[in-house]
Amino acid sequence: MNYATRAQMESRFGAAEVQGLAGTNANVVDEAIADASAKIDAKLRGRYALPFDASLAELTAIACDIARFLLYKDAAPDIVVKRYDTAMSQLRDYASGISTLDVPGDTTDANASDIAVVASPAIFNDTLLATMPHITGRTNGMTTRRTT
Repeated sequence: MNYATRAQMESRFGAAEVQGLAGTNANVVDEAIADASAKIDAKLRGRYALPFDASLAELTAIACDIARFLLYKDAAPDIVVKRYDTAMSQLRDYASGISTLDVPGDTTDANASDIAVVASPAIFNDTLLATMPHITGRTNGMTTRRTT
């Protein structure tokens, strides 16, 4: 499923820019959109059930930015590179769960934590402490009481 259309790219970036990038090959824009959509799917596949039933505005914007970057090939202006980097960062955030898309099929528990606590068994327990001499005061200059 493509997350954007040529008309949406023209609306965002202007028809003249999109036409200039397409040149004489009218299919190159559709191919860039398909490639951008494939990148999106590849990033989100582990977290979300794909394809999505509805088009999401967040993914449309990301797809347009990625497709625009792909159309420029090696000569992308700084702003295009920056928008591409931002789009890829957003996808990483969606994939890792830092940000979420409002769609059914999120394959992780929203309340789950990525943190696990691993601890060694207790070294000192009541049984072991019962075998040690009893100290009732503090050390380091404080009074202690020894049992004999």
